[in-house]
Amino acid sequence: MKLKHPATTSTQRQISKKCCKCKRNVDISFFYKDRSKKDGLQTICKLCQNAYRKRNWKPCPPEKKRAENLKRRYGIDVETFQLMLEEQDYTCQICPTKHTEDLPLCVDHCHTTGKIRGLLCNRCNLVIGHAKDNISTLENAITYLQLHEWFDQTTDF
Repeated sequence: MKLKHPATTSTQRQISKKCCKCKRNVDISFFYKDRSKKDGLQTICKLCQNAYRKRNWKPCPPEKKRAENLKRRYGIDVETFQLMLEEQDYTCQICPTKHTEDLPLCVDHCHTTGKIRGLLCNRCNLVIGHAKDNISTLENAITYLQLHEWFDQTTDF
């Protein structure tokens, strides 16, 4: 029977590893996971990785971020969004809230089909979302508000 070197036995766990960047021997907790590597860890330690990211990080311009977000989430470009804004007179389709740089209108879409319904302010979009796009829930909410409208006008709290 051939004996294996203690460092290579399958029952013994690796507790440290050498970073190929800084050449230090550090605990394995200082390495990010990487399934493609034999030991399951990246070859560069977290400190070297983070320093590299910090040196090379460039902020993404807001316009580019918005364009990527519209394309990824809704499949539209900025020009299509702009046309929708113009068609709606830069106003929410439910309430009179106007589109501004500080409070842009949201793209409302069906979560089942992905089809875009229009542009709404954040509050109206949240109302529809919290009602889970259920028409009867929204009708019940309207009825509820109408029932309590008289009470709210006559009560001083």
